[in-house]
Amino acid sequence: MTEWGVFTIFTSIVVFLVTICTVVVKVTRTINDNTNALELLSVTLKEFKADNKTSHDKIWNKFDDVDKEVNDHETRITVLEKRNL
Repeated sequence: MTEWGVFTIFTSIVVFLVTICTVVVKVTRTINDNTNALELLSVTLKEFKADNKTSHDKIWNKFDDVDKEVNDHETRITVLEKRNL
């Protein structure tokens, strides 16, 4: 094998390794970006769940208050109807 043959094989191996390393670096960077995005999404989801629970609690408390008022109103109407009979 001549010196140029050895040089060509060595150059081919180096180019191959550089190509593989470039792909590995890009994939690693993409995985890291996705991991960071997933962590942010997880935090955002936890905050959303907490806010959602608070909102539901407020709605149900208001519903209970309205239900009490409706029951009181029905009682007053029943009393008035009995008086008029």
